[in-house]
Amino acid sequence: MLHDPAPRRPLSPGELWGGIGLAALLFGLFIADTLLPFEPRKLAFPLVLLFWAPALVVHECGHALVAKLVGWRVTQMVLGMGPELVRFRVGETQVVVRALLAEGYVTPAPKRAGSARLANALVYLSGPGAELLVAAVIALAWGWDPFFVRSDDYALLVSQSAALALTIGAVTNLIPHSMAGAPNDGMGILMSAGLSPHHFDYRLSLPAQREVERALHAGQLAHAREVAVRETTPHPDNAHLALLGVRVTAAEGDTDGAIAQLEALRERAPRNPLVEAELLHTAALIALGSGDPELLGRALHAVRSAIDAGGPAASYLATLGALLFEQGRMDEAFEALQQAYKGTRDPLLEDHCVAYLALVTRALGRTDDHARFARELTRRGTHEHLRRRLADGSV
Repeated sequence: MLHDPAPRRPLSPGELWGGIGLAALLFGLFIADTLLPFEPRKLAFPLVLLFWAPALVVHECGHALVAKLVGWRVTQMVLGMGPELVRFRVGETQVVVRALLAEGYVTPAPKRAGSARLANALVYLSGPGAELLVAAVIALAWGWDPFFVRSDDYALLVSQSAALALTIGAVTNLIPHSMAGAPNDGMGILMSAGLSPHHFDYRLSLPAQREVERALHAGQLAHAREVAVRETTPHPDNAHLALLGVRVTAAEGDTDGAIAQLEALRERAPRNPLVEAELLHTAALIALGSGDPELLGRALHAVRSAIDAGGPAASYLATLGALLFEQGRMDEAFEALQQAYKGTRDPLLEDHCVAYLALVTRALGRTDDHARFARELTRRGTHEHLRRRLADGSV
């Protein structure tokens, strides 16, 4: 019995085309209302909608540009929500474009240890700031007074609509609130003053974590080791980076060595909730990779302790779901993986959830859902070892 009343799952071809058909119908009715009878000023609202996607690009590029200017790294930019359309790289930044260009985010990280509160606030401010700057430039190009009048001039209508879309995007992002548990720009600016150096130590490690995680999923152990050594050497006191070496040692098959490294790190690591949660989560990942039934039981306790220490982060819930799957507790595994899948916007973690959800839904006999997740996993082309398990029918 699955208790999630609204599971997240990839769209079936029928649902996809049904959604496209419904959208086309609504769009057609909207066009008919605009054209009958037609007045140029009726185009203002559809033009605002049309410019929402370019405004989103301006917003996220503003974040990325200022992050670079303050000396930070930008490892990821996600544009849109819903099904993923394409992913590509621009330098060190992975860009992911999704179907509905209604929201987005970037993943910036400092290059140096220690506090970076002002830089963090500036990076948050730069997205709305870029939108307001472009809107002001458009208005000033027309002249301030002529710009703020109703008109049937097409060029002016287009400019007004673009500026309005940019301004709405900026203002809504500056009003402090949270989205999917993450602070928006306004909330992020306010929170920056209270962030501890431990927070920035963790943020500093994120690009390396992402690169190592990607290499491990692709089976590129030598590259994963190279990244772990390269990133840890300049920051020997960063426990989050040190844990990457532990992860690689476990992936190389040296479970005992990884456990010994983890215990040694636990003795010298700073005592704070972020580090404690990551230590526990890494212990769970070591056990998951080992396949040892005795370690798997202890890993469940470790990952639940990580959730208690650091909160129900999507990565912890995804690991919990994978461990429950390995122990044959399929209903619980589905619930944990669904929570992780719904709670993350990280494409790499989504790949992990999709892979295990394909295995879980097959074990539960949910044929349609399994077909969707398996098809989505094939499209993403990740998690080769789990795709092999799907192909040979092993659970």
